[in-house]
Amino acid sequence: MLHKINLAEGYDKLEKVLQFQQKLLAFVCAATTALPFDEATIRAAFVEEGEWLWKKINRADSKLKKLLEDVVNHCKANPGIGGQITTAFANDIDFHNNIDDLNFRFAYLQLSEKTRAVLAKLMIYFYKSLFEDGFPDWIDPNNEKYSRKTFVKAFKKANPHLGVCAACDGQSPSEIDDRPLHDTDHFLPKSKYPFYSVHPYNLVPICLECNRDIKGDTDPIDDPQDDPLLNIFYPYFRPAIENINVLVKERAMGELTVCIEDKVSHPSRRVQNLDNILRLESRWHGWLKDVVKKRIVSQILDDRNLLKREHLARDEQKLKASLEDHLKGRKEDIGKQAMYVLEGSYLNYALSPSGKDEFEELLISFKT
Repeated sequence: MLHKINLAEGYDKLEKVLQFQQKLLAFVCAATTALPFDEATIRAAFVEEGEWLWKKINRADSKLKKLLEDVVNHCKANPGIGGQITTAFANDIDFHNNIDDLNFRFAYLQLSEKTRAVLAKLMIYFYKSLFEDGFPDWIDPNNEKYSRKTFVKAFKKANPHLGVCAACDGQSPSEIDDRPLHDTDHFLPKSKYPFYSVHPYNLVPICLECNRDIKGDTDPIDDPQDDPLLNIFYPYFRPAIENINVLVKERAMGELTVCIEDKVSHPSRRVQNLDNILRLESRWHGWLKDVVKKRIVSQILDDRNLLKREHLARDEQKLKASLEDHLKGRKEDIGKQAMYVLEGSYLNYALSPSGKDEFEELLISFKT
């Protein structure tokens, strides 16, 4: 992801859900757990959540009951797998504290395909059937439901500096009745990493285009067995914007294009992974051609008209000063206004020796 983000208020409630998931897995993976479930056993194993859980699984049409039974049966048919599951969960949910650890590996991916399939249905249930509608009251001491809508609104409040999509730097999603219309992206897709379906450090509200049309279930990790966390940009701790240069360059036939380069090395796996999930270079190329240059020209014309009214000269030095002033404003307000990353890169190019032809083209508009 491009921009750095802060955790949404209430993330501790999601951490409480993770703790419940860990307890739930320990219960259904234990060799002593018997079927059918009975109320006394459930209430004894889950003191705080017992009443809710029993009501949830005691319904005739309970989907959760079926998912839990599937895990129990899978563990009984595969002795020893229960311990592997609980160990994998404990290892993986701590991924955000190991973002710089070259030895970290996702234990879930080491489980058998059948085991992953059984677990995925249960873990994703927490997002699709609980987080969407609101988690039960036991996660909040004030008995307030915490849902995806609550999370997105809290995210907006926790990131007042962010006026753009955190993924692409495009227009920030609009609001209806003070409710932001962000999509909630799973940075590590829940289809491949279902342990993170409701993990607070894996949920990133972004624009609908990024989430639905571009990223989808694409994995930001190219090789989970080769330093996976070191080779990604991660919005909570290692955002791309602090580690890349966005350059406007001229291609053959004079066409301008956009190139993303790692400040540390080029080429770079983490830049390639970033572009793989968001296709920023190609999208920004379109923005540069269709939007950015037109916006810059429009501002230059405003500057020109002001100088005209004051009967001041409109020469190269005045244009250079104008572009430098706009560039300074873009740098100061990156993340606050849409496309300022790209606009700043374009202005940098126009002011550079390589952008002499572009500068001359702008100068014609400026003098006219």
